[in-house]
Amino acid sequence: MSTLTGYMLLGALLAGPAADGDFADWSDEPAVDEPFGDAAGPVDLGPLQWRLDRHGLWLRVSAAEPANIAQSGRTLTLAIDREAGGSDYRGSKGVDRVIEYSPPQDDDRYGFRMLVPEGVTWRPVASTQDYLRSAPTVSADSYEILLRSAEVAAGTRVRVMLWNDQAQDVSDWVTLAEQRTLPVARPSLDRHADTELRVMVWNTGGEDAARQLKRFARLIEAIDPDVALLDEVAPNQRSDHLKHLPYQSLGGSGGRQRGLILSRWPLTPVESFRFLDYPVAAAELIEAEGTDFMRRDLKNAKGDGVPANAALVTHEGRRILLVALDLQCCGDGDGSVQDRLRVIQARRIAAAIDQAREETGFDELIIGGDFNLVGSAQPLQLLQQAGTPELTIANALQPDGLSNVTWIRQGDVFPPGRLDYVLFSSALRQLSGVVFNPGVMDDRQLAATGLKPDTTDRMSGHQPLVIDFSY
Repeated sequence: MSTLTGYMLLGALLAGPAADGDFADWSDEPAVDEPFGDAAGPVDLGPLQWRLDRHGLWLRVSAAEPANIAQSGRTLTLAIDREAGGSDYRGSKGVDRVIEYSPPQDDDRYGFRMLVPEGVTWRPVASTQDYLRSAPTVSADSYEILLRSAEVAAGTRVRVMLWNDQAQDVSDWVTLAEQRTLPVARPSLDRHADTELRVMVWNTGGEDAARQLKRFARLIEAIDPDVALLDEVAPNQRSDHLKHLPYQSLGGSGGRQRGLILSRWPLTPVESFRFLDYPVAAAELIEAEGTDFMRRDLKNAKGDGVPANAALVTHEGRRILLVALDLQCCGDGDGSVQDRLRVIQARRIAAAIDQAREETGFDELIIGGDFNLVGSAQPLQLLQQAGTPELTIANALQPDGLSNVTWIRQGDVFPPGRLDYVLFSSALRQLSGVVFNPGVMDDRQLAATGLKPDTTDRMSGHQPLVIDFSY
């Protein structure tokens, strides 16, 4: 499977433009012919496509070599000229706004920022996470970006740069003209009429959710899942805190990143997931190449085990294996220590699934959690292959229909991204899916949930995934 294959599955389910890593909707958009081969490989830009509509400026940017858009050895820059004076930015005149992905900072390149001219220098400006969406979050050689800013209008000039300390490649200037706004597919929050199984997947954020149990319970009641796969559940968040909800629960290994599974129906423990021992290969990698924190925390990691949990539930005569996980966070792209740890963890979890298949003979498989895919897509691909045939990636958009990001933390150095996934086996059929983010719901949607816009933000940077299935 190629790096982006998983982002193109179920495209027909959610038709319409979105910053989601599915490039099928770019075939008819204006293009700037930026040929490959005119710059060094890492900074070699390819063709650029664009669209300006009432949602903002949409860009598709291609590069000769794949990398993580927000943490790599190169900087991707959007230079904006609004005919408002401007200054010189890396040889481009008249620039008055700059957006940088993977900007140089702290002897590294990571995150994103907006810059404005101040004399002969450039000054970062405080901004929210709301103006920018991009995909995919995994390493890729093509990105789509949505810039939601009133400062970008018809007549504005935009160019794209890709650069590092040794070289840069620069596209021609594009003068924007507003185009017809294409319909956006806004996902429904309502339970699909044919739903037989509603699944919620959420990284609860650990201690913050544990301290806000009433808000935590209200969120679950609003979503009303049949099954919830929760990860990064704080060790002090005992299942009896949820005893007033009509669910049974089952905790697993993983320490502060452990998983908790909630279900309307009885849950049966799975022996192969009682405790997932920390792989020797992972410990050796951390000792040899890990950060100081990772080495200091290695003893805890060995004692906690791999953060994954599983249970068997029977519904409508089908035995469904439910797996909740939380893979290693962070890293600076393909091949980083963290990326290789995610691969090792995925292999360990896949082996436990194989063992569970022998133990239980389960019929269907659902895997959900925080995959933390900011490097390669290999961990995702390995767990897709845990199914026979290969598992499908569930598709879900934010309530505004404009992106599929599942992680947004206001004020963070990193841009919003898709970190959380649901995988499911072939006999299940996805009916609908939504990234349950009250912060971008319209008034009608918000009133229907009974929640406040900041309900999830106050507990976690992650937003719940809600997927409706039939058999």
